[in-house]
Amino acid sequence: MAGRTPRSMGGGGLGRRGRRLRGRDLVPAGAAGVGAAGFACPGNYDAGETLGWPEFVRNVGEVRARLGPDIAILTDNYGEAGAIERFGAPYDLPTPHSGHNAYWWWGPPDDSAVEVLTVGIDREQLDRYCTEVESAGRIENGLGIDNDEQGAPMNICRGPRVPLAEIWPRIRHLG
Repeated sequence: MAGRTPRSMGGGGLGRRGRRLRGRDLVPAGAAGVGAAGFACPGNYDAGETLGWPEFVRNVGEVRARLGPDIAILTDNYGEAGAIERFGAPYDLPTPHSGHNAYWWWGPPDDSAVEVLTVGIDREQLDRYCTEVESAGRIENGLGIDNDEQGAPMNICRGPRVPLAEIWPRIRHLG
């Protein structure tokens, strides 16, 4: 199956209506955008955004390991937060927080957090909320795939200007 991908990306090997995929249901990888391991994600932006997640989370885990166990994680979007939840256990990463879409409803980091590792959030926005912002690097997915996370900034936000619970309604964003 190398170099081929299901026409329908749903169901982990199941095609439309839950039937098993057969050879005629596969598309040569050269017929669409090619992702990791030669698999294509024809017209599926969201599937392309998941490529490189293990490496993305490894980047976050390495930064957090240098900072200590009490630092919270705040991501710009729910995909980043979901990747950290899915692949973060080997790095002992905490449940991440995000103001994006419905992820916002899970709430902000605890107000006792004096340091927050942020992923994908612009420094200009962080300067409004933190007394000190330090660059912690940029995300490198290791695959050369230009998705939303590739090159995203990681920053350490220290000394929130107001309690995180007060900032939370302003962080909410949809899209």
